[in-house]
Amino acid sequence: MHPEFSTRARRLGATLASYRGLNVTVEGYSDSSATEAEAAERAEDIAIMLRASGLNAVARGMGARRPMGPSRMENSRVEIVISGDALGSTASWDKPYSLSLQRESEASHR
Repeated sequence: MHPEFSTRARRLGATLASYRGLNVTVEGYSDSSATEAEAAERAEDIAIMLRASGLNAVARGMGARRPMGPSRMENSRVEIVISGDALGSTASWDKPYSLSLQRESEASHR
């Protein structure tokens, strides 16, 4: 796992740990069925880090379901779903947002 992802997962765990009763599902995705095991392993690695912070985190290997785009980089990902009474019942976002390591300067060259 990329070191920056480990750092982000630990920070997320530390931030969420103060909210009692949260449920966290870590979903691992891949670009094809050939890498489904890798997707499940990525999800479990993140879930382990979140559980170390005291969170109720479970991992799910989702395989190639719900592709985000045509490339492997877009589809080999982990999504973290957070739910529970501490969050309330009204969604406050309009779409999923990426937390990729792509730098802003790289994105502007597309």
